[in-house]
Amino acid sequence: MSDHDLRDWLAAALGGEVTRWEQLVAGNSRTTWLADATTPDGERALVVRSEAGDGPFAGTELTLAREAALYAALRGRGVRVAELIAYDAQRDAIAMTRLDGAPDWSGAVLDDLLRELPVGLDGPDAAPDADPGVPDGGVIGHVHLNVSDIPQAEAFYSGVLGFDVVVRSYPGALFVSAGGYHHHLGLNTWSSAGGAPNTPDTLGLDGYTVVLPDAAAVAEAVERLTAAGAAPGERDGAPLATDPFGNSFTLVAGA
Repeated sequence: MSDHDLRDWLAAALGGEVTRWEQLVAGNSRTTWLADATTPDGERALVVRSEAGDGPFAGTELTLAREAALYAALRGRGVRVAELIAYDAQRDAIAMTRLDGAPDWSGAVLDDLLRELPVGLDGPDAAPDADPGVPDGGVIGHVHLNVSDIPQAEAFYSGVLGFDVVVRSYPGALFVSAGGYHHHLGLNTWSSAGGAPNTPDTLGLDGYTVVLPDAAAVAEAVERLTAAGAAPGERDGAPLATDPFGNSFTLVAGA
């Protein structure tokens, strides 16, 4: 599809006029444009992407159809994600809103999200295949969490739980671990700075497990959490705690 045809497609999808059309430097088969448009609903700042020919994404799950499915699946779920404006399978093109501070939603973060979508989710209106879940015996080495405030996160995860801070200098993030590991938890505000805590119906991580050396360490952690006003509940016989941002985790003793 020509550049002109793609711009006309966007204008028709919006029912308005495209006032800015700027192609970014294309590093692979996927070309990206930044667009501004005047529509009946007001001014819109957009990102448009089109797939052309063979490239590093050909034959993989990282298709524009799955990207469209991602935006559609997360709509209204409390996740800061672009709004899907239009997707055209014949043109292999997608248009979405442009987020502040993230003008081009390409790159590793988006690719990671797309890889997490069920394999059967091949378009914005498709239904996913059954999720097979994590294989028995699977162990997650580290977890990244959205938090709204880094100092508050450090006070909880380091000050209360006792994790060691390993990186404090990375913009908008804090990395903590135990035993010298590079990081067991990455705590970042990249899409959640100043946000409200998660609620039970927020789409995202249901919980994770912190494995401590023994039962005495679990009891000590529960005591510190209780003293800090975050007394754990219980899930499946294990203490269930929640951080100040609504992220839940259980505490268990290692074998």
